Amino acid sequence: MVLLNYKNYVNELPRYGLAVVFAWFGIDKFLIHQYYVSWFSATKSIMVLLPFQDISMSVYSIGIVEICLSALLFLGIKIRVVSSVVIVFLTVILFTAKYPSSFPQDIGLIGIALVLVMSSMSAKNKRQENRFKYSRIITYSVSLVLVLWAADYFLNYERHVGWIHLFSPIFSNLGTNETFYLIVIVGISEILLAIFLIIGDRIKNKYPFVITVAFLIFAILTLDPPINNHQTIGLIMTSFWLGYRYFASNLS
Repeated sequence: MVLLNYKNYVNELPRYGLAVVFAWFGIDKFLIHQYYVSWFSATKSIMVLLPFQDISMSVYSIGIVEICLSALLFLGIKIRVVSSVVIVFLTVILFTAKYPSSFPQDIGLIGIALVLVMSSMSAKNKRQENRFKYSRIITYSVSLVLVLWAADYFLNYERHVGWIHLFSPIFSNLGTNETFYLIVIVGISEILLAIFLIIGDRIKNKYPFVITVAFLIFAILTLDPPINNHQTIGLIMTSFWLGYRYFASNLS
């Protein structure tokens, strides 16, 4: 019975991952409130969409909505409706927020939410299996995120050199040339990993997803992305779920 419950929790990792991201989004609107006020004020495309003229009140209200969406996802209430709202929400952010706050990592979250919508159309006892059935959507969306990250490393390497020097707990003391080489290695690794993920999905192999989890954890702990880039947590949890499912399917 304990093992069965464990499997049920693991099979819900895509939903939990999305919930964690939105919880973090919402809490951040309160913890680093002034950061969002400044960012919204400087982004005209977002200003048009704010619910109130008072930017501070808008930030708080958006945070409350994000926390509510997170709670509903955690509790598994109205998953199809909530996930559809999440897709609309993320799509709006995708086209209005300035990089690196949204694009491209929100593409991965949209893929997760889309799979939740599609699987929620099934009978309740079939939802977890159908979630795995549609999991290729997640694989391709995560692969696309990795490729777009790599492209940005190469096109805007000076920005990433600056980020690493400012934020990385391990690589901040590297010289400019050494940091450039690190960025090239990371970018190439992301492209190869994206290819590896697609191949792994087709041959139903767990190792590409295990390596993806390890790489994303490495990126969070060592490269330290911008302050509000929490989407990677959802990608880690979902990639772990895919690796687990392929591992379980190979055992059966």
